[in-house]
Amino acid sequence: LWAVVFCNFFPWVWVSVALILATGLHLLVTMGGADAPLYALAMFALGVAMMAIFAHVFFAPYGRLKRAVAAQDWKAGGAALAQIRQLVGLNLSLGLLTIAVVFLGRLFA
Repeated sequence: LWAVVFCNFFPWVWVSVALILATGLHLLVTMGGADAPLYALAMFALGVAMMAIFAHVFFAPYGRLKRAVAAQDWKAGGAALAQIRQLVGLNLSLGLLTIAVVFLGRLFA
């Protein structure tokens, strides 16, 4: 089930990653590039870290999940799914941290 769900979901995540990166770069350029406020640079850095984690999820544990499902190796599939869950949880935490950085940064800037 999860392999099929991810197969349909991950292409949309790639589109979102590209759009978020493009809009983040545009925001940084309009805010002064390297002279942008610290919270904007932190937001960009956290976003890049989240994109790297997603890329890892896609190419490593998701690849293992697909191979395990194809081989009907449910134990390996479960292990890959558990790693995906942990990394998605980490990305969620980083996303919440990013929101906090932006709101607190704008408040104190």
